[in-house]
Amino acid sequence: MINTIVTPYAFANNIRWRHSIYQGEIYKLPASQVSTELVNAIQQLLLKTFAINELNFNNLVNIHNVLSEADFFAAMKLIRRELFEQPKYTELLSKYLLNLGFKQGEVAFEPLRLRAIRHNGHLTERAKAVYYAHRDTWYGHAQSVIVGWIPLHNQAIHQTFEIYPDWFNRPVSNNSEVFDYNQWRSGNNDKIIGWQKKDTGLTAVYPETTAEVPLGRRIKFSCTQAETLLFSGAHYHQTLKQTRNLSRFSVDYRLIHLADEQQQLGAPNVDNRSRGSALQDYIRL
Repeated sequence: MINTIVTPYAFANNIRWRHSIYQGEIYKLPASQVSTELVNAIQQLLLKTFAINELNFNNLVNIHNVLSEADFFAAMKLIRRELFEQPKYTELLSKYLLNLGFKQGEVAFEPLRLRAIRHNGHLTERAKAVYYAHRDTWYGHAQSVIVGWIPLHNQAIHQTFEIYPDWFNRPVSNNSEVFDYNQWRSGNNDKIIGWQKKDTGLTAVYPETTAEVPLGRRIKFSCTQAETLLFSGAHYHQTLKQTRNLSRFSVDYRLIHLADEQQQLGAPNVDNRSRGSALQDYIRL
């Protein structure tokens, strides 16, 4: 069940909300002036980089019919790098977090990550890791990590992802021990930015489920543009394959409340054996 919060203001400063997320609660916040400003800026970046005449964001979901996979990847590489490196987008995300009620010095967050799931993208071998069912904590993130997911356009229930709440407190057979964050980043920003090399998905080792899992309940959801889904990075979840001649675009970030992390508060660790810490690359608000 996803709880919808009508008024998100001062959401973050209430310890009860954070702790409920650590216990598996999921929240959907309405679009606000600040989240809309953030989404509009990223939309303009995409339209500028794709540079296709008469293309607007309403039909960007058809980009797979316009650009080849190679051209699409090249454009996404430029967009992801700009999101990572240009202060404008970090400042917009900071403004958004302040608007939620977080205060300077309280939290650290990852730069925005753009997610683009192409129509039939799951058929591309180098993209297979995108579709693994996983916990974000398997990738060197703390048990206290909170994920914020923001759609860049209206998305129906078949365009988003699924969360499997029955496995929040139960271990899943996995190989997260293969992932060492320090070794993975190897002193450069390319992997931190995400999918900067075309064949990374063929060569890099990413954690995955190692035995069949009876998924049980599935939390599915739709979202309108600039809404925000907030959930624990310890949730077991999976990106949905896009097979209806539509591509989907979203951004997400990971957030850690520093005092909670110092006090070792967070979701239960039932099966995460990854090593290293992604917190070293988070930005302090």
